[in-house]
Amino acid sequence: MPVWHHAVSQCRGIQDVETGKKHCVDPTARYASKFQFDHLITTKLHLYPLLSSVINRFRMFPIAITADIGKMFRVVELDPNDREYHRFLQRDSDTGTIQDFRMCRLTFGVTSSPYLATQVLLELADQERSRYPKATTAIRQSFYVDDCLAGASTLQEVKRLGDQLINLLKEAGMTLRKFRSNSPEFLSTLPPELIETEDLEITEPMSSAKALGIHWSLRTDNFHISTPNIDPIPTTKRLVASAAAKVYDILGIYSPVTVVARLILQQLWQSGLGWDQPIPADLENLWHAWTAALPDLAAHPVPRRLTSDTNHPSIQLHGFSDASEKAYGAAVYIRTVAADTSTKVNLVMAKSRVAPIKTLTTPKLELTAALLLAKLLSLVASDLNLPTSSIFAWTDSSVTLHWIHSSPHRLQTYQANRVTAINELIPSAQWRHVSTNFNPVDLASPRPSDPG
Repeated sequence: MPVWHHAVSQCRGIQDVETGKKHCVDPTARYASKFQFDHLITTKLHLYPLLSSVINRFRMFPIAITADIGKMFRVVELDPNDREYHRFLQRDSDTGTIQDFRMCRLTFGVTSSPYLATQVLLELADQERSRYPKATTAIRQSFYVDDCLAGASTLQEVKRLGDQLINLLKEAGMTLRKFRSNSPEFLSTLPPELIETEDLEITEPMSSAKALGIHWSLRTDNFHISTPNIDPIPTTKRLVASAAAKVYDILGIYSPVTVVARLILQQLWQSGLGWDQPIPADLENLWHAWTAALPDLAAHPVPRRLTSDTNHPSIQLHGFSDASEKAYGAAVYIRTVAADTSTKVNLVMAKSRVAPIKTLTTPKLELTAALLLAKLLSLVASDLNLPTSSIFAWTDSSVTLHWIHSSPHRLQTYQANRVTAINELIPSAQWRHVSTNFNPVDLASPRPSDPG
């Protein structure tokens, strides 16, 4: 039987806050057989929803709550037949004898653990859906492994949801804890031991919590970005790649800024520089200008809530796409009309991509941007449970509009494949033309004359 735990030379495991001990496990280590334990495990990667989908649904609730399941992996038992593959050795501190143990519960760091933990939640939801209908819906739509991002329209509804979630998870021996909310009234109904108090105070102006990595200001109910501290010297390709990856923007809200870092990195790859060689002076100047502007992003928060009223006679999605020789992008906005006819428009999510190194014509890039937009619109419409008939797609390329409205069999292969995909993703969408001057995505696709 395989023994996949090895002697610890440097512990990089997960530290238990309560005990101060670390779980030192490295299932990716290679041994004499050249195999990694993680590579031999069968797992399904798409059992839980996309991060962006959980966050999109989270933004629809007037009253929002976050929480997590305490020590979730330690609650889920491994099948006895699988424990042989989770063996480890430990030396007795008194006698020096090497002892052979088997893990009986899910192990941190193993690829299959999040899948198995999520499967337990889904099975629990199936078994108890008649007793806890609201909680089972939340488990399927508002959980990402052990993190919960849920909510409701009224205080009464969110109280009922919280009670059902706590009681449902208790059936499986799990504790839902570290509750946070933009509603002090809801938090006051919970036992004190279930409320997160270490890093937030809702009455403080700068108080914030994290919702799947996004900083959420509880007082203002806004999302804001946290920018990393970047050492400006020495500037190498390794530093640029590392720093660019540290800007966490899962919704693409700050794409006009983050795409600049990717453009710089693309040029560094094309230059053939080594990882630790100093970068050229012109790119270094652009990099320093980019890093100097990063702290300004914190001054531009984004509303968490996408709508302003619980009764919306009209909800529409409006998407925009654009492309240039350097990059292309797409953005999706939600437009709601309340019962009093007031209108609200909010950015839901966006994406930007650097243009391929192999040169494409501008019309082809515009069509590629339209396909990216179609994927975003389809995703958001599914997340928010909106019909595709309420989707409007906008582009400033007349050629792209002509291709989309043409029959694919009359187009060349490149255009036909993408037009077919667009029509399959959003078959009922209304494609329209927008002037370049009024296209908001123009900011995310810099022109050759733009900096960066």
